[in-house]
Amino acid sequence: MGLSREALDGVASVLEKTIKSEEEIETAVSGVEGMLKVFQSEADRERTNYNALKAAKEEIEKKLKEATPPTPPKEDPKPFDAEAFRAEILETMRKERESATQNEQKAAQRKAEITAKAKEYGIPETLIGNFAIADDANVDDFFKGVKQTLADAGFEFSEPPTSGGGIRSDAEGIANLINKETENIVKSQNK
Repeated sequence: MGLSREALDGVASVLEKTIKSEEEIETAVSGVEGMLKVFQSEADRERTNYNALKAAKEEIEKKLKEATPPTPPKEDPKPFDAEAFRAEILETMRKERESATQNEQKAAQRKAEITAKAKEYGIPETLIGNFAIADDANVDDFFKGVKQTLADAGFEFSEPPTSGGGIRSDAEGIANLINKETENIVKSQNK
């Protein structure tokens, strides 16, 4: 029947207690034969279930293995390269220096342009620092407006002499402006 030795020994020990003579052995064995067949069929059924479950498990594991991409081996991180790090820092510093130099050159060119335009329009260089000129402002248009504003306020522009005599100081120009405005105030009060 395919039952294990332990199962048969267990049945024999039960029969041993109930059989009193040799003539009863044949009857007792035939009486337990049905029960042993049931045991065998149950054992076969469980073995079949076990094998089916085992096969299903193996199939699922196989599908999971196929569906999951293999994990690439971890690469060891690159060791610290002091020379490469130093080169990178030096390159960054070089670029920053170049940028700063370019900005300084642009600022110097802009200042020279502003000074030249102010001089062209007769604006004293000492007044330039009082103006807020946007970086993208047209310097020519800006100083045209400044000259017009100063002229409207009574500031007199004069051409420097071509020879001898020198240039009038800014103090003289301001003094003339104050005198002219004072005369205007006095005239308006006398009316």
